[in-house]
Amino acid sequence: MQKFNRHWVVFYVWLLFLFAIFIPILSAKADFGPKPSMDFYFQYQEDDISAIEGKLLLCADKNCDINEEFEGNFNCTPKSCAARTYRPWH
Repeated sequence: MQKFNRHWVVFYVWLLFLFAIFIPILSAKADFGPKPSMDFYFQYQEDDISAIEGKLLLCADKNCDINEEFEGNFNCTPKSCAARTYRPWH
């Protein structure tokens, strides 16, 4: 009878071990939602004008007297700019 109980103890120990290994995997979370982004397109009256560089300022008031430079991914082409971030901005 004791041999039968020992097998069950070993079985339950292995079961507990496997359960403990997979707990972090089962409780993992991921953010699949849309990320905040901005796209800017420039239209000029003349075709030979293009943007050389850009800087995105985040303004705290209507007149943009208080501002801070955007720290996310901000890229510009001659006719457009795009901003992407993983955290929401104001």
